[in-house]
Amino acid sequence: MTEWILPCRPASENEKDNNVYRYDIDAAYESGKPIYWLQHNRFEEGDYVYIYESSPSKKIKYLFKVISTYIPAEEIDYDEAYENMHYEPLEDDVFAEFIGIGKYSCTGLSFNDLKNHGLKGNLQGAIKLTGELREYIKRFCFI
Repeated sequence: MTEWILPCRPASENEKDNNVYRYDIDAAYESGKPIYWLQHNRFEEGDYVYIYESSPSKKIKYLFKVISTYIPAEEIDYDEAYENMHYEPLEDDVFAEFIGIGKYSCTGLSFNDLKNHGLKGNLQGAIKLTGELREYIKRFCFI
């Protein structure tokens, strides 16, 4: 099992019709339904994914669990799965399926907090959690 941090930049109103991969992560989590994320990383079933909202909150907001991987776009029911995703999938896209585990409303998981506990650089893509940063985040964990 691997733990990841994934940055998410929610779609603003003027971006919702553009072909840019954005998520209404709040609505997706609140729906209680699984979400689908482009499979750019080596997610495996059972992995945990902390979703970091890059704006406006600039903090970890959610914890999801990977329940399925390498799902071809054509196998997904678009009406159900993409209602909170503002992206038109390409024919050869492959997705991982996540289910929400918990929502963080506490302090302590901001970008500055993460930097002070081992995050190196910016969150511009998925990173595997290790070392001090992993131990720090797990103090706030639902698992």
